[in-house]
Amino acid sequence: MVEKKDLEASLAKARKILKVVRVVLIIALILCVTDSVLLSFLIPLDTGTSVEEKILPFISSVLHVVAGSIFYLTFVFVLTKAIQGSSPFSIKYSNWMTIAGILLLLDAIFNSITPGSFSYELIQGPLPYGIFFEGVEPGTIDVDTSTLILAVVVFALSAIFRYGALLQNLSDDLV
Repeated sequence: MVEKKDLEASLAKARKILKVVRVVLIIALILCVTDSVLLSFLIPLDTGTSVEEKILPFISSVLHVVAGSIFYLTFVFVLTKAIQGSSPFSIKYSNWMTIAGILLLLDAIFNSITPGSFSYELIQGPLPYGIFFEGVEPGTIDVDTSTLILAVVVFALSAIFRYGALLQNLSDDLV
C-alpha cells in the first residue's frame, strides 16, 4: 500500500522535474522566436536572389515561428497547470495541441517544398549579415521528417488529453 508521505515525496519530485522541463521549453521558445524572426528579417536583405525566390522561404520562416511558438506555449501552460496541482487535461489544451499539430504539419510541408533553405552566420558569410542559401538539387524534395514526426506526436497527445478530459468529466459527474 502506498503511504501518504511517499506520494507527497513523489509529487514534489515530479513538480521539480516539471519546473526544469518548463524552463527548457521557455528557452526553446525564445530560441525559436529569435532565430526565425531574425531570419525572416534577414531574408529580404539577400541580394543574390529574386523576390519570387524569397517568398517561399519567408513564409516558411514565419510559419515556423508561429507553429513553434504555439507548440511551446501550449506545453508551458500544460506544465504550469500540472505544477500548480490542477489537472492539465482539458478540451481547451487538447484543441491548442491540435492547432499546434496542424501548424507543425504545415511547417513540415513548407520546409519540404521550399527549394533549399536560408541560413545565416552572425560572424562570417558571403552575403550581408552572413546570410547564405543552402540549395538542393532541382526537382528533389527534402522531407522534414523531424517536424513531421513531432506533428504526429502532438496529434497523439491531443487525443490523449481529450480522452483524459472526457474521463475527468465523467468522473466528476459520477461523484
